[in-house]
This record gives sequence, structure tokens and C-alpha cells, in this order.
Amino acid sequence: MDLGPGEATPQAQVSFSDNPEFDAQNPGEPEIGNISHDGGDAWQLDDITVIIETDDDETAELTAPNDFEDEVSGGDEIEIEDFEDEDTFEVGNSATVQIKDDNAIQTEQGYELTVIHEPSDSIIFDAEGTTPDN
Repeated sequence: MDLGPGEATPQAQVSFSDNPEFDAQNPGEPEIGNISHDGGDAWQLDDITVIIETDDDETAELTAPNDFEDEVSGGDEIEIEDFEDEDTFEVGNSATVQIKDDNAIQTEQGYELTVIHEPSDSIIFDAEGTTPDN
């Protein structure tokens, strides 16, 4: 990915942890995991896109213009409520990543969570996970 003119890519230490209680059959447990900012540059939330792609190529994408609560492409909704009312994601912040469509991800399914910094067209975070067998 190319950097745009004068667009610095934020450098941050970010982690993602799977939710061991996730249950694809229970709409009351939609959280697939938690993303935490552990150090480095803050993310300007207006500048990022969050994508979740499952190992069977189902994709859901979120961007700040739709307040991180609706789908942009793909057929499934994901939500990051903790991003909705904030301008930045900075050291000490964490956010729960939720799946809003019961059929979007299944039990024991692999997925990849990617965060893209749009001004620099760079991947700034990437994590893989697998939903538990509940």
C-alpha cells in the first residue's frame, strides 16, 4: 500500500482477544472479541476502516462515516459501540467487536480482523481468530 503525500501512518501497539463465551447460536453473545490500544499513536477514528473476513470469504466492513454501527459492504453487520461516540482510539482504550447478524460467523470458524488507515492506505492492525466450539 502506498502512502499518500504527507500522510503518516499511525504506529500503535494494539492487541485483540477472542471472546471465549461467543456463541454463534445465541444472539445475546454477539461479541467476537475485544481490541485494546496498548501504546503508541492514537488512531483518528474518522480515518479508519475495520474489516472482518471469515475463512469462507464472508466480509463485513465498517467506516467512521456510518458511526461504526452499520454494514458498508458484504451482507453482515458488525458493530463497535465503543467507537461510536469517540474521535480517537488511544492508549488505555478498548473496544468490543460485535457481530449483529446471527448467521455472519459460525462456531469454530476462522476470521481475520483488519484495520486500515485510509489517508495512507495502510493496514495498521491485523489479527486472526477462531470462534469457540460452544
